[in-house]
Amino acid sequence: MAVIVALHLLLFWCGCPRAAADSIQIIYAISGESAELPCPSPPSLLGGQLLSWFRSPAGGSSTILVAQIQVDRPVSDLGKPENDSRFKVLGNYSLLLEGPRDEDAGRYWCTVMDQNRKYQNWRVYDVSVLKAPTEPSPTTCAPVQSWDVPRVLILLFTAGQGVTIIVLSIVLCRRRAQASRDREPSIPHFKPEVQVYENIHLARLGPPTHKTR
Repeated sequence: MAVIVALHLLLFWCGCPRAAADSIQIIYAISGESAELPCPSPPSLLGGQLLSWFRSPAGGSSTILVAQIQVDRPVSDLGKPENDSRFKVLGNYSLLLEGPRDEDAGRYWCTVMDQNRKYQNWRVYDVSVLKAPTEPSPTTCAPVQSWDVPRVLILLFTAGQGVTIIVLSIVLCRRRAQASRDREPSIPHFKPEVQVYENIHLARLGPPTHKTR
């Protein structure tokens, strides 16, 4: 066990593994929603080996042990982590992040250690934590007031009667005005230009007057 602890300390001092750029997978986790990081099963597993998940915070050089489990446990016990935290190792050796936060962003990788052999998974993950989209607050609708049907019918009936009376009054006034115009005697309109023309015509038709010298 002392050798295993020494190997863990050596890994802490060395920092996170130097993986090739094409082997780093980028994971986007939503804040508050669970995310799973797969860990491929090692080629061979022996009794007494410890499978550990490590994290290097974003922009930092330190290495943090986030979860650890003994690989020769029964499958039913693999879901129980050594320490109660939001980081749990599943039955397929994947790391489950429950409710990730902003400070959980960084580089993650898993490794298997024992006294005689060390296996590292160089397919590391760069995890970014995104904020969950905010849902619009539900709009509260004002309660719909019930209509007083009898009162509404009375108002409509009264308004209809008022409109009918106004229309009949207008029609009656127009008919009375038309009847009064029909009873008036027709008076010919005087046109000055016609009277002047008639006077000239009559003057031409009259007897000629004799001029005296």
